[in-house]
Amino acid sequence: RVLERFGQRRKNRKSHRIGDESRFSWHQLPKLAVGRIGAAVLSARNRLYVCGGNRCKEYFGDAGFFDASLCRWEPLPSMHRRRSEAASAVMADAIFMCGGEEGEKVLGGVERLDLQAPIEWEVLP
Repeated sequence: RVLERFGQRRKNRKSHRIGDESRFSWHQLPKLAVGRIGAAVLSARNRLYVCGGNRCKEYFGDAGFFDASLCRWEPLPSMHRRRSEAASAVMADAIFMCGGEEGEKVLGGVERLDLQAPIEWEVLP
């Protein structure tokens, strides 16, 4: 499940204690199309991006983002390689996926997706 946590301000600040969870509530958001572990999760452009991952012996190369304004998941182009446990970063308005694994195979390649025009992942040298 994907959950979102919203803070609520309290009028009486003196009653607030560090670690007081009573001032928060959880709201269930739409689920990913396929549950997974080992996915890269990044935040950019007020969106939550999820790339790759695996489910048992099935590895994924898909990517998508959660659009909070529409309250739904939107697909992105799939990566050239299926990968789980990859290092990832957002830099210069692009997502970079580095290495990872596909089963017993350790991957060394890097792929980049331009977030201004997310048409296709670019395999970097």
